[in-house]
Amino acid sequence: MAALRSFSPHPQTNPCVIVLAGPTASGKSAVALALAKNLDLEIINADSRQIYRGLSAGTSAPTREELSVVSHRLYLWLAPEEPYNAGRFAADARLAVEEALAKKHTALLVGGAGLYLRALFDGLSPLPTADPCLRKKWEELALTQGKQALHLELEKVDPESAQKIPYQNIHRVIRALEVHALTGTPISKIHRESKQKSPALFNAPVYFFGLRWGRETLRARIRARTANLIAGLLQEAQNLMSANVPADAPAMKSLGYMDAWRYLRGELKWDELLERVQLATAQYAKRQMTFFNKDPRISWLENSEPFHPETIAQEILRRMGKNLL
Repeated sequence: MAALRSFSPHPQTNPCVIVLAGPTASGKSAVALALAKNLDLEIINADSRQIYRGLSAGTSAPTREELSVVSHRLYLWLAPEEPYNAGRFAADARLAVEEALAKKHTALLVGGAGLYLRALFDGLSPLPTADPCLRKKWEELALTQGKQALHLELEKVDPESAQKIPYQNIHRVIRALEVHALTGTPISKIHRESKQKSPALFNAPVYFFGLRWGRETLRARIRARTANLIAGLLQEAQNLMSANVPADAPAMKSLGYMDAWRYLRGELKWDELLERVQLATAQYAKRQMTFFNKDPRISWLENSEPFHPETIAQEILRRMGKNLL
């Protein structure tokens, strides 16, 4: 690949905020760099895994060379043991966007963390903190009577949430039950009443774009990318293990890292590791698209192979039109 060089586009008189969303392996980072050749911008991470130090290869974070050619914010900066959440991201990202706009730069938010982007632009529902005793009660019910029995409990108190949350997703089912027990109000009602759009969040126009692929094509891209990153993922997993990062550290919830540890301990074969990471990534991509498809603000860009990030970047600029300058 030819060496990257620093971009020096003509500055805009009216900077804006661009959101570039989409599933994993959809090419968001490549399109972001292509946009940087045309706009004076700063790229702000909206991926919940690329925030952690030591996870660059396994999360396909921008390379050191890519980070050097245009300003990147909120990438690879958090210790693996440190928790992070959507509320914290909203505060950090809002500050990064405001600082970019103050410098007359466009702020380009890039990532697939739909909940993080929702927290930034729509705010978060005022939900109570976790109650360990209640959670233990529901976990024991699921263990002794099954996940479907737990889901029936949710149907009794919050049928709207029960329709949206599959019984297999025990964490979300328990959280919905917990919120109802603590507040006496269904979590679905709390979300609905507290949801507030913020079109004037920033003193600049905001554009939402998404990269969309056919299902089989995206799966093929995921398989290819997993094959390319697996060696780096294993090295990073070994580094984390050597640094005594605990198995329950937040960073270890990232796709593939616990499976990599199992491989390093001899519990998985190479083919099993590769298959597990590919499958988990494909399932995650499906959940991402389910989330983003519900957002009417997103202007979708359809993609097919061969992928040309520069063409997609030009289409984004075309759709933004004369509002850009």
